[in-house]
Amino acid sequence: MGADLGHLIDDYLQVRARWQLIGQLGLAAWAVALGIGVGFINNPLGPGAIRLEGWIGVAFTLFWIVGMINSINFIDGLDGLSSGIGLIAAVTLGIISLTTTVGQPYIALLCFVLAGALLGFLRWNFHPAAIFAGTSGTMFLGYTLALLSILGTAKVAVALLVLGVPILDTFWIIVRRLAGGRMPFSPDRGHIHHRLLDLGLSHTQSVLLIYAICGGLSILSLLLSGTGQVYAFLGLFVLFGIGLFILARRSLVAEELSAASYEPAEPPGPAGDDEASEAGR
Repeated sequence: MGADLGHLIDDYLQVRARWQLIGQLGLAAWAVALGIGVGFINNPLGPGAIRLEGWIGVAFTLFWIVGMINSINFIDGLDGLSSGIGLIAAVTLGIISLTTTVGQPYIALLCFVLAGALLGFLRWNFHPAAIFAGTSGTMFLGYTLALLSILGTAKVAVALLVLGVPILDTFWIIVRRLAGGRMPFSPDRGHIHHRLLDLGLSHTQSVLLIYAICGGLSILSLLLSGTGQVYAFLGLFVLFGIGLFILARRSLVAEELSAASYEPAEPPGPAGDDEASEAGR
């Protein structure tokens, strides 16, 4: 209820990014105070897991929750995009929670309830949308997915892979903005969905392509073990960065060509004036 109220206030008052971040940290700290935290992560360098204890576990949990909130909020640039990605993630987390290795039927129930709500919402949110989630909706979705992924047995590796597109999109966007001397929360058209539109894909085609990628990552997360999921995410991290770089270069070249085509012609010289005078006669 507190998360909903805070996000509704943000939608109504258009709270600045720094105050939004403070509010997100407060919500994450509230979850930690209730005992929700990431106790371990799979070790990508060997067997077993890396224990996250004390302040390290608290810091990682805060980072995870705040990062997930902003990842879902950042990817909400096209009709139905964030809600569809959230639907895929909720179903995947629910299925993982029902496996014998995890065995969390109550967490699975919460995941499927969220998935059902998103499915009903997506019916009216898909392009052309009749209703919109807004900042309150996308941040609530990110917050809920973050908590569902760490309640009970940590499923952070699963969420990392399934939500790889919004997570990595957010990461590379922030890196690019900081490298350009801009604030990390300043708006621009550098997101993956904007790049797909610049390539000539339609609104619906861009959304469906990202759905397909997330669906493939969902299947991959169900087939791989915990360590395999981490390796898959690291591979996706590299491929995503290369893909964004190529798309950015293509967009830059297209903009330069478009600007060159509109350059004004040089004014005629004296000879041209004489020719025009002769033609006038």
